[in-house]
Amino acid sequence: GNDELYRAMRKTLRMAGWPVVSKPGKSTLAISGRVQLGQEKGGVQQVELAWAVMLPTGKGLGTVRQQNDVPAGSLNEGWGKTAGFAAEAAAEGIFSLVQDVR
Repeated sequence: GNDELYRAMRKTLRMAGWPVVSKPGKSTLAISGRVQLGQEKGGVQQVELAWAVMLPTGKGLGTVRQQNDVPAGSLNEGWGKTAGFAAEAAAEGIFSLVQDVR
């Protein structure tokens, strides 16, 4: 799922008109994601995503958090379209964090 989320976030940012680079520069913000899947309970699992946004200095700008219940095991074979939905939802919060700094 990490690769799918990585690609989905890059695509979402590009579609929003943000420049996406492979190597950070002096004015580049960095976004890193972390996924945590909970144990199965009653046929569902809780998935938590945390997208940390960092300034070029390495200082944290903020973290966008998402939390949802999904059918147990539904993400075991890959995230598919769910990665895109998660990235799009997180992007709104990321855009808001960056706008607050501007």
